[in-house]
Amino acid sequence: MSEEINAKKKFETRIVMHPNGSLERKIYVDGELFDWSVDVSSFLEAKKMGPMYMKAVQDDIARHFVNSLSEFLGRKVTPQEVTEASKTGWI
Repeated sequence: MSEEINAKKKFETRIVMHPNGSLERKIYVDGELFDWSVDVSSFLEAKKMGPMYMKAVQDDIARHFVNSLSEFLGRKVTPQEVTEASKTGWI
């Protein structure tokens, strides 16, 4: 059972068209959509508050993303593993 949990899964990004006509980058793990996004309007508001605040917001987004992906996969992953997965296609 632990081998199944720790097995690498296919990790890919795809560009898809949103119903409003805009293009979005989506993440799929073993063909299943990892439905996660950033609220762009909140992100832009944070950006207006200055570079120190922006760094904190970016760190918070990254942490939340990794935690959400870990939950989706059913195992803990690190930011480094996510970076490597974007290069190799496996997580």
